[in-house]
Amino acid sequence: MHLAAAVARIAQWQPPMLLNDVTRAYFERLSLVSTPEDAERYKDLFDASKTAAVQSYFRKNDIEANSELRTTISPAIIQGGFRSNVIPSEATATLDVRAVPREDMRKFKAEMIRIIGDAQVRIDDGAQEPSSTASRMDTDMFRTLESVAKQIYPGSVTLPWMSTGGSDMLNLRIKGMQCYGIGAEIPKEDLVTHAIHGDNERIKEDGLYQFIRYEYEVVARMARK
Repeated sequence: MHLAAAVARIAQWQPPMLLNDVTRAYFERLSLVSTPEDAERYKDLFDASKTAAVQSYFRKNDIEANSELRTTISPAIIQGGFRSNVIPSEATATLDVRAVPREDMRKFKAEMIRIIGDAQVRIDDGAQEPSSTASRMDTDMFRTLESVAKQIYPGSVTLPWMSTGGSDMLNLRIKGMQCYGIGAEIPKEDLVTHAIHGDNERIKEDGLYQFIRYEYEVVARMARK
């Protein structure tokens, strides 16, 4: 009962928004290619009098946007007991915590303990990846990505999106290298019905061929510099 209540409290918790330059630029640019209703919402995110309502909307209707604004917690594994007729003496829960840049994890853990409010529930530190700074947007590489995108995808805007997943680029950024992840088009509705890491994950076939052309042009232009 202690663990179930603790997991329920953590699952209901909405950690505070913690913006960085990349995320701010992402939503600002996204507003340029969105419907008027969505564009207004993205702009209101930075309005102190309206941001709470926008964040509430994202939590209920746009899980991707919500996860880009704050550290998220997902109860991934819950274990306890070994037989159906024996009350377990202990139980464990493994939480997938994806921290945004600049999150103070010691304070974050202290806040988790406060929210759980149960001395019989202990929080142990798990594996934690080091943090790195975001890649810059004023490099030849980023400018090339932008210019080729305008050629291959007319009317598009290059968005400096912060992925909520892990990447090998982390270790390169720590060493000072500027890294940029690119990929083929994924329909937005697939983020729920064909989620990343799902057994039915997919991309659009025509999007794949278009992306191969995009990637080729980027490499060719950078090679000429």
